[in-house]
Amino acid sequence: MTVALTQDQQRSRRADVAALKRRGLSIGDIASRLDLTVGEVCGIIPRYRWSRPLPESIGEVRRLLGMTKTQLAGALGVSARTIARWEGGRGKPQYLHRREIARLVRRMWGKDA
Repeated sequence: MTVALTQDQQRSRRADVAALKRRGLSIGDIASRLDLTVGEVCGIIPRYRWSRPLPESIGEVRRLLGMTKTQLAGALGVSARTIARWEGGRGKPQYLHRREIARLVRRMWGKDA
């Protein structure tokens, strides 16, 4: 059962999340420190911007999804080698692939894709 927070409580949570984000913590680390789920952290800051460069973010998202490079590659219709290149900073996913990664994350957190 979800308990509705007052505006002051919401403001306080946003400040806590923002402070930890500025320290460079990952979404998972922020969630565990504040005893929240990853989805709740992203709900507090809907447009969460990763504090790390894109390659590290892709790796972090893949690990949060609990997927191997091969599994993520299969879900996106690319090769595992392509995922390795993205995570290694030797290439960037196209817009459609980034959008599909976001859809996978939303599905994992129980939000409609």
